[in-house]
Amino acid sequence: MRLRTYLILLIIVVALGAFTLVGGLNYAFQNLEREREHQIQSSKAVDRLAYVKEDIGRLTVLGDLIFGSNQGLNSYLAQPALSQLLQIKDKLNELSQYITLNAEQIEEFNQDIENLQSLFSSIHKGKAPEDAYDQYDQRSFKVISSFRSLFKSSQALASRDSRNLEKQKNNLNTLAWILSLAYLSLIILLTWWSNRSISKPVVSLSQSATKALDDTTPFPLNTSGPVEFKSLAAILYRLINQLETEVSKKTIDLEQENKERRAAETQLRILNERQKALVEASVRFVPRPFLEFLGRSDLTLVERGDSIRQHLGILFSDLRGFTSLAETREAQEIFDLLNRYLDTVVPAIHNNYGFVDKYIGDAIMALFPNQAERAVQAGIDMFHELYAFVEKTKVPLKMGIGIHWGEVVLGTLGSKERWESTVIGDTVNLAARLEGMTKAYDCPLIISEALVNALPETHTFDLRPLDLVRVKGRSTPVTIYEVINAHPVEEQSGRISSLELSLNGFECYRRGEFTEAIKIFSTMKKQNAYDPLPNIFLKRCKELAQSRLDPEWSGVYNHTSK
Repeated sequence: MRLRTYLILLIIVVALGAFTLVGGLNYAFQNLEREREHQIQSSKAVDRLAYVKEDIGRLTVLGDLIFGSNQGLNSYLAQPALSQLLQIKDKLNELSQYITLNAEQIEEFNQDIENLQSLFSSIHKGKAPEDAYDQYDQRSFKVISSFRSLFKSSQALASRDSRNLEKQKNNLNTLAWILSLAYLSLIILLTWWSNRSISKPVVSLSQSATKALDDTTPFPLNTSGPVEFKSLAAILYRLINQLETEVSKKTIDLEQENKERRAAETQLRILNERQKALVEASVRFVPRPFLEFLGRSDLTLVERGDSIRQHLGILFSDLRGFTSLAETREAQEIFDLLNRYLDTVVPAIHNNYGFVDKYIGDAIMALFPNQAERAVQAGIDMFHELYAFVEKTKVPLKMGIGIHWGEVVLGTLGSKERWESTVIGDTVNLAARLEGMTKAYDCPLIISEALVNALPETHTFDLRPLDLVRVKGRSTPVTIYEVINAHPVEEQSGRISSLELSLNGFECYRRGEFTEAIKIFSTMKKQNAYDPLPNIFLKRCKELAQSRLDPEWSGVYNHTSK
């Protein structure tokens, strides 16, 4: 009875310890699994917060349209803005079930949304306050700021949960080993106790049990010892084997899940980088200011036929004699030369707050939506950059530029298969004609009277009236001006010194006083033999002086070619 009592107590203690160890680890792994599921849901919720950011972006577009339109359109657009606000609140409430968010930040964000909702509601009812735009500007800024804080906080919490989960997994693995070692230490202690308490046959059986490798290996029984110890040894072996198998399985599962998560994160990062590269590439073909004119934040939002009217400056530039130059060079050399030329002159456009609408061979069409003097300064800077380029490369490039200021229509047109952004209108046509007339008057930069009138009185440009012309395809005459500053520095002083003679001669010509005009232009020619303008008007005045003057003469010269 005494030996059986010892054996029963030993079995009970060992079995309870083993089952407690397995059960505790199993419970801990289940908790870890639940934490992992919660962390996945939190990560997805954080990702979905980005869609809320897009909704806020669409809300700000609606707000800008409301305050950028007439009063009748305010009431019409306020309703979709209110619907957008409700969607944002619903999404945030839904996501708060899956992610831990700062309660104060949520309350602040909801309060900002309600304030903005109250403003849009008053606009929708036609009761907008006088300072509605200022209130909208302040409240929309608060909504964006509070959402950014909320978004950063949610990202930080999600990151912290991820680190805590990884730490729990490591701690659990460490705990499993510690408990295993503790359990083995308990076995050693019980063995030592059994060695002292149960006599020599028990020691012999213990030595036989340690030789067992797996369940298929029979124990070498010692016939002199009790048979019950064989069963006890088998139970111990199976429990330890089961524990190791369970720990190994859970570890492998967690490693596989981490591997899959890292692969998904890598794929997402690659997709984000590709999307960013696509956006950057699209800007090279469709200028970002063009999208801003159309009220579009993304190229994917542009529709065929989107358009808007706008007053701005149109600049056309073209290389003189480039076709002849290209005939003597290889195709690759031509493209390399053109790209180097464009790299030289285009920065002058960007530095003056303009942007290139399109390249037409070696020609450039650029738009200047800001001050008119920026367009003129850009033309001057382009010429001086070209002079430096010619001096450096020894390539004899010459350029002509025409600039006009007026109303145009910006938009998208094309077939269903292919669109492009463009600018149309009489302003565009006249700017192109002005560029063509630089050949006739042998001057680098010609601007229109409309552009001169748009310049501030404090401008510092040296301008010389060239002619009063009627271009082909246009009935209304226009006064054109030469920008003296676009000439090389050494050629400017002669033209500036004869500016008063030029003005007097031009006035005599317009009044039909050709004899007096011939005297003035002859004097100009003597002062500056390299100035082509006196020769142009001398030839014209001599021909007119020999013929009968038209009673309706107004000094307008008709250009029949483009």
